[in-house]
Amino acid sequence: MSDRDLVVVGGSLGALEAATALLAGLPGDLPAAVLMVITPARPRDAEALDGAGPLPVVPATHGDALSPGRVYVAPPDRHLLVGPDNRVHLSKAPQYHRLRPAIDPLMLTAARWAAHRTVGVLLSGVFDDGIAGLAALGLHGGMTAVQHPDDAAYPDLPGVAIRMRPDHVAPATGLAVALPGLLGTPASTPVDPDPVLTMETDMLTHDTAEGPGGQFGHPVPVGCPDCGGGMHRVDIAGTIRYRCHVGHAFAPHSMLAAQGENVEAGLLTVASTLRDRAEIYRQLAARADTAADADRYRDAARETGKTAATLQDLRQQLSSVLPMEQPERERVGHHG
Repeated sequence: MSDRDLVVVGGSLGALEAATALLAGLPGDLPAAVLMVITPARPRDAEALDGAGPLPVVPATHGDALSPGRVYVAPPDRHLLVGPDNRVHLSKAPQYHRLRPAIDPLMLTAARWAAHRTVGVLLSGVFDDGIAGLAALGLHGGMTAVQHPDDAAYPDLPGVAIRMRPDHVAPATGLAVALPGLLGTPASTPVDPDPVLTMETDMLTHDTAEGPGGQFGHPVPVGCPDCGGGMHRVDIAGTIRYRCHVGHAFAPHSMLAAQGENVEAGLLTVASTLRDRAEIYRQLAARADTAADADRYRDAARETGKTAATLQDLRQQLSSVLPMEQPERERVGHHG
């Protein structure tokens, strides 16, 4: 009998292929339920993964009992959570990192209610969805594993995760070989959840945007990229999270990416509007009653066009800036 009976897996770009390789190498008698979030989720993800290995793969359904040897895949537009009743929970809580489902909600709820019997796995992906959840898992007694960046189609996410010193790092096929041994690692004594983790997971399970006592964390002079609302900084297991009053949540690199998208879209809109204005000025110049009016409209068209071109150049410069730096982070948990 295994000491651990739950595996939570997350990844984004390139993770479907990595998950296929992982499932292909797992034994048919795996003594654990597997919950999996691949972002962005697609309606046929479970179907695509079913048959990759000996374990049956099904779309997660709210209220499902967690059965060993079965893989539950997050459906679109619902966060997949580990419930306090050892059942699958699906949540319509606000987006994390502009995603629903996102990886962190799965990992965080596993850390709250099942860390001592859980193995958490991060696969190929970008930005930092899943980092806070994996850190919380490790700090609360879970085992942690990460796909080796050299094996990942998109190494950004695993590259950040391995700086946190997870228990095991390997290619996807190697993770499959190692997983039974990680499950057999003696379960630790359950740890009381951090108060921030408690509030965060309560919000997820109750589909609310605030904790029981309202907003928590430290106010920061940063606006939400999604709604423009004020934000609070929330520290979870040594990682940083930003959350607004609506409930939108971002890790630092996801925040930078969202801000970058907004800046690029805003510049594109302004540049396009200015080009339209320049065209109207040119039409006015062609129909001007006097030479002076024609010159004035042509000057306005020329200056407006220059400004539009400058903004277009700025947009291209900003789009080439990659926010995915690799900061030093606290290691996951207390394991080697």
